[in-house]
Amino acid sequence: MVSKEMRKTGSLVQDLDAKDYGKIAGILTAKKYEEETDIEIERKRIDDRAVVGLWSREPEKAKKIIKEVLEFRRVSPITKAKELLIDVFDKKDYLVVVAELPPVNKKDIKLSLENVLKVSVDTKNQKYYKEVSLSAPVKIVDTSYNNNVLEIKLKKVQD
Repeated sequence: MVSKEMRKTGSLVQDLDAKDYGKIAGILTAKKYEEETDIEIERKRIDDRAVVGLWSREPEKAKKIIKEVLEFRRVSPITKAKELLIDVFDKKDYLVVVAELPPVNKKDIKLSLENVLKVSVDTKNQKYYKEVSLSAPVKIVDTSYNNNVLEIKLKKVQD
């Protein structure tokens, strides 16, 4: 529970899904003592999801600590976006990612490929987002969007 003092002098730094918070709680606790900063938690519900809000009086320092822990445990912070439905099919030399999207313009669809494939759709009324862990290093070779279905063809590459 966030103390009255924290609510007066601190600020909300990050919201995390409660399950994801469970994955990082121990590491975060150790890190906050190591860095000598205070981070308090607030349990709440957002859109019927259990969420943990992380508060601190030193938000910049806390953001840095939280980011390090999230990256270490490969946990994504909560976005206000709805999750997309995505399937991944492993072909011999390719991965095929198929995403069911709401009716959107193709220009609203954003893809990024780092260690994971990130698919996001940002419309005037709603945001949608999904990160997909892939079984092999890949590069995007083709995309198509027809009848609200996004198909991404990814060629497997050698390290």
